[in-house]
Amino acid sequence: MFYSLIKRNSRANRKENSIYFVSMIIAIIAFYVILSLENMDVIRFIKDMESDAVHKLLSLVPALYVFSLCVIFFLVFFTTRYQMERRNHELGMYLMMGMKRSRLFFMLIAEDLVNTLLSLLIGIPMAVLFSEITSLAVARVVGIGILGHKFTISMTGILWTVGGLLLVKLVTLVSLSGKTVQKEPQDLMKNSTVGREKQQRKTVSFSCLIAGIMLLIAAYGVGIFARDFTLMSLNLLLGLLICGTTGTFLFFQGLYPLFNLMMKKQKGKPGLGSFTLRQLQESVFLKNGSLAAISLLALISFCCMAFGISSALTEKPVHHMDYTFHGEEEKVKKTLEKSGVMEKFQVFYPMHTSNLDTDLMVSGELEKGFYKLDYENILRALKAEKDSEGKENVLYDFEENGYLSVPHILCVSDYNAMLKAAGESEIPLRKNEMMLYANPEFSVGGKAEILKKILQEDLQIYLNGEPYTLRRELAEYDIVTDSAITLAYALVLPDDLFWEAASKSSVSTYWNGVLKESVVRKQGLIQAISEINQKLNQTEFGNQTDLVYESYVENIGRHLFYIIAESYTTLYLGVIFLVIANTALGTQYLMYQRKTGKRYQTITALGCSYEELSRSGRTQIRWYFLLPVLVACVSAVFGIFSFTEGLLSSYFEMQKNHIIFVGILVIFVICVVEYLYMMAVMRTSDRTIRELMKRKREED
Repeated sequence: MFYSLIKRNSRANRKENSIYFVSMIIAIIAFYVILSLENMDVIRFIKDMESDAVHKLLSLVPALYVFSLCVIFFLVFFTTRYQMERRNHELGMYLMMGMKRSRLFFMLIAEDLVNTLLSLLIGIPMAVLFSEITSLAVARVVGIGILGHKFTISMTGILWTVGGLLLVKLVTLVSLSGKTVQKEPQDLMKNSTVGREKQQRKTVSFSCLIAGIMLLIAAYGVGIFARDFTLMSLNLLLGLLICGTTGTFLFFQGLYPLFNLMMKKQKGKPGLGSFTLRQLQESVFLKNGSLAAISLLALISFCCMAFGISSALTEKPVHHMDYTFHGEEEKVKKTLEKSGVMEKFQVFYPMHTSNLDTDLMVSGELEKGFYKLDYENILRALKAEKDSEGKENVLYDFEENGYLSVPHILCVSDYNAMLKAAGESEIPLRKNEMMLYANPEFSVGGKAEILKKILQEDLQIYLNGEPYTLRRELAEYDIVTDSAITLAYALVLPDDLFWEAASKSSVSTYWNGVLKESVVRKQGLIQAISEINQKLNQTEFGNQTDLVYESYVENIGRHLFYIIAESYTTLYLGVIFLVIANTALGTQYLMYQRKTGKRYQTITALGCSYEELSRSGRTQIRWYFLLPVLVACVSAVFGIFSFTEGLLSSYFEMQKNHIIFVGILVIFVICVVEYLYMMAVMRTSDRTIRELMKRKREED
């Protein structure tokens, strides 16, 4: 009988608190995904290439785990307390009927542990499946397919997930259940009353509202216009956090006069408008501090998830070559033939780079063999354009950094070989023409757009006084596979001029290779490159033991690490904070609705129908969710700017405009999720109102 009671009560608790039950399953999935990070295929794939960085990332996992447990503890504590308070009358009846306090204590713990174990039984398999799907999805996003995928289950992740959740649950249950069973039956069975309404002058509330709005505007301004939060500007970051947090709390504290104004407009109107506003006014005004805290939690979640998803969807490295080797042609090809991999390449072409000799002037005249470059026409065309971010950035590169004062130069035949291998049209560069090269990773912030615009003017630059016309096209392809070895700007010259003007002491020769399509189809890109790497590492290169080379896989590995390090961690934190914010918001409203249940019963006795009470409850929920979520959404939009302007790694900073755009779209999608969650709370509210009306009829 006793165990049947535990089973029945567990089922009833699970049904009445389905939102909380689902939230715990989501938290379990999030815990397992972050704890099993080390076992994922993508981490194993990049560990050899970025071992130090991966170890640093994995060392952060325990800190994230402990932090998440602390946050989850407050969610569990808050929700469990609500469940206990909701059942006070029932628990008091058990004591009145002679149940021992120790037996009641055991019953409460057993009921919750049954639901906890059920959530683990559902959540762990879902977490394992989700982890595997995520691993495959990351590989698909960066365009490398299945990485020799092996299905794995992280027993360490499962044990720490189960252990952490059970620890939080037991600590919460022992403290709250012990406190509840020590109460006398009459204390448990008496009706709850809503706390007295705070007394606050209208002028004080209005002042708080104005001050809160001004502080939020100040925080938004700092977030947009601050370029970066370096060690020298930590005070700026601290000021932003203080302004944003204080402004949010003051804003919610100052909402009371607005409800008074709305109440006046409802006077004399039929229906439950006044009752709805009074309920909402009381719940928001009495809970303004918790609503502000929930709004801040939602803000953190929105920013983390928007940034995590948008950065994960940033453009992957352009794939138009598979290998880049460094060294003399004869030695490189000899090594490749010796290792037995030369036959796997479909295309093999050189890429020469150098600096233009612009060094010495003798008696005011240029010494023979050295060159003087005049690019004033480029600067003049830039300065004539309308002020923009791109214009400022390019002028800074050319005037302050001096990228064209001693320019890098490329050979047009090499660049054309790369275009041909990539399936693009070659560039017919005439004898009196040059082409401007701008690496795509540096051509951000509007740089590429402004350069393409001024090149339409058929600009001329002068080399030793001889004019050369810049082609209207902007060369933008990476010249080697390693994105860490790039030229910001360069000039593409005709072959004869390149070899004549190149600084003989600084010519660097790279050899780019593209694998045969048949090899890639048969083995897959990853397997093919891994096999070639293994053979190359076992082959001597001249008098050296290693061949200096870089493959597309290493470049992808670096890209994957940025995705894992920044996207996974921010997404994980975003999910945790979103679960906490939503569960706390829904539970807080439902708790208030239960406490004011007598009011619903009184209105029912006066002849109010279920449909009218349901509409009233749904209207309250809309406003109750709208206030904190709307403030969080507005703040999150500005928060995305702060992330991209001040807190991004240089890798993602190159694509900040893309991240901002996608981040705003993600915030919109999260708002849709919030709406669905709000609908779930509405259905729970309808069920609560129906129970309150039924109880009133039974009492009658």
